[in-house]
Amino acid sequence: MLTPVTAYYLHKQCLGDAYLLISADTITYFCTVVGLLRAGLPVFLVSTRNAPLAVADMIQRTGATHIFLSGDSPMQALGKGALASLVESGVHVIEHAMPVFEDLFPETVDPSSPFEAAVELPSSYDMSETSIIMHSSGKRSRLARLSYL
Repeated sequence: MLTPVTAYYLHKQCLGDAYLLISADTITYFCTVVGLLRAGLPVFLVSTRNAPLAVADMIQRTGATHIFLSGDSPMQALGKGALASLVESGVHVIEHAMPVFEDLFPETVDPSSPFEAAVELPSSYDMSETSIIMHSSGKRSRLARLSYL
């Protein structure tokens, strides 16, 4: 599960890797994206309307090494299908559960929760590095990569 502590740990262990996000409710998705960006991690935003093979192709072309999947069955099928295709190609991507709204905004705050842990996030960022990767439908049957600094 993604927490500020997890995001910071991933930042320290996997600097430069892209993190693929597949679906969640709007607030959770936005908070997860902002949390990863605040931790200094590049984020790859993927449309949920893609086929598993298209997602696998995008993962390979962007070098994404982590994928966050929501628990609903259509997104699980999309993500698992993409991961299965990648395994056949010899590409290893680490799967994480996408947090849910209640993880980020519990009714009762638990001081021992990793979401409440104090972490030291980066205070400066390399402004020449890509922070957000998006895609368009592209041309010639391949999706076009759009990177933002």
